[in-house]
Amino acid sequence: MSAMLRLSEADLKKAENRIARVGAGRLVRGHDSLQAIDLKKPTKYKAVKTTVDGEVFDSKLEAEQWQIHQLRQKAGEIAGLRRQVKFSLFAGGGEHVGIYTADMVFDEKGPDGVFRRVVADVKSDHTKMLAAWRRTKKLMQACHGIQVRELP
Repeated sequence: MSAMLRLSEADLKKAENRIARVGAGRLVRGHDSLQAIDLKKPTKYKAVKTTVDGEVFDSKLEAEQWQIHQLRQKAGEIAGLRRQVKFSLFAGGGEHVGIYTADMVFDEKGPDGVFRRVVADVKSDHTKMLAAWRRTKKLMQACHGIQVRELP
């Protein structure tokens, strides 16, 4: 029969506070006390979620690009800036194969003064080279006639 761990009210309160601070964690027995450890799994490419003006971005790089494009919109270089715009992707026979979510979509003023739609995605040098990303770009071109612009 296993021995039961008996905690005083004060110890129990400390343990609850530790759990609340850590969030998605659990308590483990340390040398002489209970310790909270974080169980959150790191993201696939070690990107750090970042919050800017109350909006959560998948990476610091994406947040920076969003801020740059907000300034470009204020300067009149672009218009209609939107985040996380979804596009359906289809195979050759018309079969739906997935959904692509663009980081940003906006209208950019060309040298002739005419605005043209731009679909942009923030990618690191590493992710630009991934086969899955290259395939998604080709599907966007084939399905919608859109060439996705990689930022930065």
